[in-house]
Amino acid sequence: MDTRLLDALNTGIVLLDEERTVRWANEAATRITSMGMRQLASAPFESWVADGQASELKESLSHCIRSGHNFTFRELILIRDDFATTTDASFSRLQDPVGSGLVLVELSEVDQLLKISRDSRL
Repeated sequence: MDTRLLDALNTGIVLLDEERTVRWANEAATRITSMGMRQLASAPFESWVADGQASELKESLSHCIRSGHNFTFRELILIRDDFATTTDASFSRLQDPVGSGLVLVELSEVDQLLKISRDSRL
């Protein structure tokens, strides 16, 4: 698959399998998460999420995979070591050719938008 178009996006695109593990990520996703593809694929997606959000995300992802119910998680905090990035993440179930449920994740950084919003309230 030629991924040049997807790699040119500023939006992070991630493909999860039924175990919620990363199968593929575009360049923006690796930049947003500050992780390479090997590290992203080493654990379920919710393991890269802040502790207070991980169980809710795992439950929502499992429901999405089972039922096909798409959802958006606002201000999802992705963690790597001591570095955190706030994103808006949309999760959409896909149907692959053999019938397995794959989930397309769209990640948009919102750190800068949140900072601007806080500054405008001051």
